Amino acid sequence: MPGIRIDFNRYGDLVARLPSGVRNVDFATASAVCPFAGGPDESTIAAEVFGGDADPVRAHPEIGRFRSAFAAYAPPHRERASSGGIASWVLGASLRQGLVDGVIHVAPSFGRDDGRVFSYRVATTPDAISAGATSFYFPVSMDEVLRIVKERPGRYAITGVPCFHKALRSLRSVDPVIDERIVLQVGIVCGQMKSAHYMRFLAAAAGAPRGARVVDACFRRKVEGRPANDYAVEVKTQSSDASAEGAPVQVHRVMNSRIGVNWGMGYFKPKACDFCDDVLAETADLAAMDAWLPHYVEDGRGWSLVVLRSRLAERLWHEGVRAGDLVQRPVTAQQVADSQRGGLNHRRKLLGYRLWLHRRAWHPAKRQPARRDLSARAAPGAAAARVAARAQPRALAAHR
Repeated sequence: MPGIRIDFNRYGDLVARLPSGVRNVDFATASAVCPFAGGPDESTIAAEVFGGDADPVRAHPEIGRFRSAFAAYAPPHRERASSGGIASWVLGASLRQGLVDGVIHVAPSFGRDDGRVFSYRVATTPDAISAGATSFYFPVSMDEVLRIVKERPGRYAITGVPCFHKALRSLRSVDPVIDERIVLQVGIVCGQMKSAHYMRFLAAAAGAPRGARVVDACFRRKVEGRPANDYAVEVKTQSSDASAEGAPVQVHRVMNSRIGVNWGMGYFKPKACDFCDDVLAETADLAAMDAWLPHYVEDGRGWSLVVLRSRLAERLWHEGVRAGDLVQRPVTAQQVADSQRGGLNHRRKLLGYRLWLHRRAWHPAKRQPARRDLSARAAPGAAAARVAARAQPRALAAHR
């Protein structure tokens, strides 16, 4: 939006910088499209977008509205992907089948001077999508790529985490050009975002020299013979000494299980994530995720779970099955929810307590009510959540 710029704060999070004393900034619209500021919640948006009296879809209290759900993998994309390669297949198939002219996805962008070493870009061929066929635990923003969509007519598919899709649905409701050109939203299930400092932490954990310049990173490298949740982190560095131009690239690798920090502990997590209750990208046309279920975790080659929400997503999916591009097994909505149980406990059951802690301060309006007391039966880990919440002294305003 004109007059608002996106850049890093001192915590390594990408945030909106709102100018003061500028008259031409539409703050009301900016607030309406921010996923944490106001506007309809995810349930309301999904009810408007998916289904209706003439086209009913099922609704589940934890995974949202959906048509069908599967465990699956895409053989050509499986090896490079974090799990089953489903998001990469969907994006490539949307191009091959002529549904879209371009795919908006995240890929490495090392070499930029603004710190955005991963960023959104537009791919126009299936082969170009392969650069983004894995997970990137680094802040990104849609500000640059949405300007391209506005300037370049065509139809686009876009991938992103849940809050990005909520923001995009809100933007589509007020911007007819964006609404016409974004035709497929591919959701990536999210446990939490990470700040830019997380990559530096991983580099140190992998043994990179202090002060070395990171020139590439793979956050999810599969290891043959290991289960799907026991993967490697790989970081490539060069000397940051100006006189060492052309210095050799060094590769540093560490198993995720040896880093010493559990993902669920929330280190390097933006404060906004503690006020998000959408785990499964409820407003996207489909949601893809790791198959964190016992049978599938044992297969280190990777399986994904996918939730299909729209007619378009379901049609695209079944055409892929008929063509032999996908290996699938039906799963229940409850199995999907169980695969993301840790995230759902944190985002749903324990959110009420965090809302109660911030009852005297501004916080986003949420679907869950504020609750002071959470029994161990109602929310396992409530005591740990109290300790974690009190141990975060940063003001919420610093992350808005």
